[in-house]
Amino acid sequence: MAIRKSHGRFKSVLDFPLHTIQSGAPVGNGRLGLLVWGERRNLRITMGLADLWDHRDGLCWNDGINLGNVSGLVADGDWDGMLHLFHPPYLKFRPSLIPLGRVELTLPEGYFLVRCSLDMSSGILDIEFDNNGYRLKMELAVDMSGVPRFVIRGVPEPAEARILPAWDLFDGTDYVAKGVCLQRNLAERGFAEPTRATAGDVSSFLQPLPNDPAVAAALRRSAGTLSCVVWRSETAGQGPDIAFPDPKELFPSCRSWWSAQASALPEMVFADPLLEEIYRTGMHSFIIATNPRGVPPGLQGAWIEDDRLAPWSGDYHFNVNVQMCLAPGLAAGLFEHVRPIFELLKSWLPRMRDNARSFLGIDDGYMLPHSVDDRCTCIGDTWCIDSACTAWMAVLAYDYCDLSGDRYFLESFAFDFMRGAMRVFEMLMERTPRGLSFPLSMSPEYRGNNHVWFGRDASFYLAAAHRLARDLIAAAGWLGEEPDPFWAEVEKHLPQASVSNGAIDLFDGRPLDESHRHHSHLAAIAPFATIDPESPGWREIVSGSMRHWEELGMGQWSGWSMPWAAQLYVRTAQPAKALEMLRIWRRNFCNRSGASLHNGLDPEFSVFNSAQTGEVMQLDALMQSVATIQEMYMFSRDGEMRLFNGLCDSSRPQSFRNMRASGGFVVSGEFIGGRTSWIEITATRNATPVVSTRDCRTKFSACMSSGETLRLQPDGKGGLSRAD
Repeated sequence: MAIRKSHGRFKSVLDFPLHTIQSGAPVGNGRLGLLVWGERRNLRITMGLADLWDHRDGLCWNDGINLGNVSGLVADGDWDGMLHLFHPPYLKFRPSLIPLGRVELTLPEGYFLVRCSLDMSSGILDIEFDNNGYRLKMELAVDMSGVPRFVIRGVPEPAEARILPAWDLFDGTDYVAKGVCLQRNLAERGFAEPTRATAGDVSSFLQPLPNDPAVAAALRRSAGTLSCVVWRSETAGQGPDIAFPDPKELFPSCRSWWSAQASALPEMVFADPLLEEIYRTGMHSFIIATNPRGVPPGLQGAWIEDDRLAPWSGDYHFNVNVQMCLAPGLAAGLFEHVRPIFELLKSWLPRMRDNARSFLGIDDGYMLPHSVDDRCTCIGDTWCIDSACTAWMAVLAYDYCDLSGDRYFLESFAFDFMRGAMRVFEMLMERTPRGLSFPLSMSPEYRGNNHVWFGRDASFYLAAAHRLARDLIAAAGWLGEEPDPFWAEVEKHLPQASVSNGAIDLFDGRPLDESHRHHSHLAAIAPFATIDPESPGWREIVSGSMRHWEELGMGQWSGWSMPWAAQLYVRTAQPAKALEMLRIWRRNFCNRSGASLHNGLDPEFSVFNSAQTGEVMQLDALMQSVATIQEMYMFSRDGEMRLFNGLCDSSRPQSFRNMRASGGFVVSGEFIGGRTSWIEITATRNATPVVSTRDCRTKFSACMSSGETLRLQPDGKGGLSRAD
């Protein structure tokens, strides 16, 4: 993949052949995801729907899933009892996203595919092909209104086109059963064979689902144009009138939609071409995946393979993955793209309240399971009781309100959700002579799904509780509410982290002792920023923690571990290491199209490798890489901004304009030759920013009124001063 710029427009370019589904060019509208791939005369368009769920089964919380029972099983080391509790015999299936199908186009003899080029300012994908030395192209556009339909125009005659349901496609990469036809997997789940039909220039299929509305897709060919539409039907034999898109309307509307998106994005100037490639392709993918008229993205968004069942059900994972998928949106000011996930959480509140009632016997708490479908049905496993998942999403809900200034949403949803998450934490804590403590907490994914996950005072829980307490106190002040005294007690009497031998531990008395992909024990640094790595009390501990973590290596890291590690290096002012971590990620955890993979390409690098599993794409690492690049330019928390912490020195300008910061600020700045050139801050509400940079470490602070703009420059004494 390459990024090319012409006349101010950026294009990502992929050369054929593209032999695998996830190596294809990604386009979509937040509900429909297309991957365009193939070789020579054969063009394939894999179609996925982000809301095509088989909702059956899943774990229903029962009387046995409660704190007392779980604590007793953990204390007894009864892991068989835990497995029986969380893997009951009735759990035949897990809810899962279901593959949809594909469109296949065979070009005439003498034609062959050359490259595809995605214009990031128009959303149009050009598919170039050769005809005896003449270069021609087809154009593909998707309906950005969220309706699952698309058009290809410029199709040469007499090309052959057909539409295929996933049932008909061979599974050559399934990491559970290689070489199994997908229809066998679907049949085992109780799916019936789809019906197929052809009438004139329209061909279609309809795939019944066992307990959900059927899904149908139709392809129409006319005058060098292919039009495709997908819809859901309540009964297998009935469906709405097929509304094929009109190319004369679809292409202009697609361009207009993307033009509006491009004009709203912060302007970024890069010195490093790798950062530019990751940022621009990743931000484009983020905009597609989170289209407000689509569906909030799970692990793969709408880009579900058509030849196998989705890895990990394609579900919503809330112990890091969903948070990473949302990560670029707030600093970019794309608030409409972030809010839908919180609207989804809002619809789940009754279920989350029932979970807290079942587990803890309270009526005012919320427990969000670690992995769920789009109805908040728990996928299963002991991970489902990881309460830091709820806290993390509550923190993000406050971040949304803080950066966007959406006071109404804070009042109508986020504040209540935050309080419910903290209420669960309160029930999980006990008072000891040393202060507050979590007797039973979790450190995610440590040594797999077993009892070692559990321990006292997981540093992950401690950091999440402190972050949530600070945000609750700030939110109460914003709303004029009386803060709960317990929130201040958390800040005063709960440890910031579990520490021994000069380093942060997983739990109290359990240091990190092996390579571990989930960096949650360092969550007080990133994402939660509850400790200052440069403060006298933490400087040596953070340094020792990072050094110990590095010594254990990357052998058990997955794709999303890498940008999280880069973020940790940004937060600790190690820009060269942050950049190198993104280089390693791009080289070993991305395919040639730039799609981010859960498993690495090199089996010698990580135990999680594609040689064993094939390509397993997840959005999280790419999205977090974009967010980490944003943080290289500016990181903010609690109204305090740190600029250029992750930028390496360069004689070329590195700048940004109109990024959003904590406290409701819009910020711009430039960094040249290792020095701050200028900073500009505009307040969207009355607030007091605190600003420092990599080279101007003395913090600058000033009271600002809503609408006021402040311009700063280095004062020559290691600080910042007003430019005017």
